[in-house]
Amino acid sequence: QETATVTSNNSSATPLSTINSQEYIGKGKVIVKQYFSFFLTMLKKPVSAAAGTNKIDLTNGLITTALFTLFIPLMVFFALKNMFNDYITVSFLDVVLKPFFIFVIYIGLIVAVIFGVLKIAKSSASFLDVTARFGSFLVLPTTLLAVALILSLIGSNSYIFFLLLGLMCFSFIIPLIICSYKEL
Repeated sequence: QETATVTSNNSSATPLSTINSQEYIGKGKVIVKQYFSFFLTMLKKPVSAAAGTNKIDLTNGLITTALFTLFIPLMVFFALKNMFNDYITVSFLDVVLKPFFIFVIYIGLIVAVIFGVLKIAKSSASFLDVTARFGSFLVLPTTLLAVALILSLIGSNSYIFFLLLGLMCFSFIIPLIICSYKEL
């Protein structure tokens, strides 16, 4: 009788795990479709569309922020690998993973400072709103860094131009976010 119970429990577990994995895949597809729609909207009208974002767009903002912080070390990794592959071994951990986590902390500090400035200015924005808006404003620099990453993958030195352009666009994000919360 115990064997029959164990067998019936195991047979019911398989469809449940299949249902769970299909559910996650379905949710993932929805998130990806929403993200690409969000991304295209932010590329078409970056300032006006990003100024209207709030914590509802947090997932999209976090995805963009993660891509932004990952593209820079990946670009450096591939550029170093293309230039020095014959002479030294380029460590993925040292060149990509460690800087990625440092950039995540750096971005978190930037968002916290922006939030603090907005609170001093008596804005009603929440931390999640600021985080979502920050990620929304990162769409253009992330696109430029994606182009730079592709160029570094193929070994072209012109990736430096797109890297610098992306970082220059990044430098304008902080004042844009603060101004976007200004009540007119």
